[in-house]
Amino acid sequence: MRRRMPTLIDLRKPRDLGDLLALTFTLWWRHLGVFLTLAFVLIAPAVVLVDGIWVGGLFDPESTNPAGEAVSQMLFTFVIPPLITAVHVVAVVDIAAGRRPSVGRSLRAAVARSLPLVAATLLYSLVVLAGFIALIIPGIWLAVACYFTAQHVAYDDEMGAVRAVGASYDLVKGSWWWTFAVLLVVSLIVFALLLPIVGVGLVASILIGGLPGGILLIVGIVAVNTAVYSFGALAGTLLFFDLRARKGADVPLPEPGPFGPAPERPTFT
Repeated sequence: MRRRMPTLIDLRKPRDLGDLLALTFTLWWRHLGVFLTLAFVLIAPAVVLVDGIWVGGLFDPESTNPAGEAVSQMLFTFVIPPLITAVHVVAVVDIAAGRRPSVGRSLRAAVARSLPLVAATLLYSLVVLAGFIALIIPGIWLAVACYFTAQHVAYDDEMGAVRAVGASYDLVKGSWWWTFAVLLVVSLIVFALLLPIVGVGLVASILIGGLPGGILLIVGIVAVNTAVYSFGALAGTLLFFDLRARKGADVPLPEPGPFGPAPERPTFT
């Protein structure tokens, strides 16, 4: 019989900013291989095929292609981020339930929910865009209030895009400034750690030039995006469950559906 790993987290407990960040780093590092793999398998094909081959960055770091760059932008705005969010939601739920997170299980869940996830992200983007067109401040407010649209769709296999936007708004209600502060701190941490790496890598790839420089560029893009999207998705997922805890929601237990059979109720230590 397979040994169950000890439960690391109690998702019923609200945490302050320091505890939430510490949990994010601890969980990410302890399951680094799984989390990075989940992001890598979704990011690498898009970067290599679109940015590398179509745009031509693999052969010339300074190559441009407007059509390919537009497709890349769309993929990394509407398709890849919600899928990465979904696989991290599944992995976190598995850890909370006392199971080892599984790359295969998480990817199957994301694929099963891919269409509603993309639809929810499109709707979220339109809502935020409408807010920015009206005035800048409503756009910022809606960007935070509806941030957990994809998490709701990933977690609840019966939730559609419209309902998920409303559910995210209700979840953040009364905790907008807390949510904004956590998202801002996470963004600052990511930029502070990775911006120098990105700058050095980009300059180096241009100076080297040709195929060697292109390979360095594409490898760097994949590596940086894998780390950024993985850490960001994990932080967002833990914040999602923190807000649920603040609302008094029950321990997350997946029902039959994309997650697979419902597990036994976990025992927290």
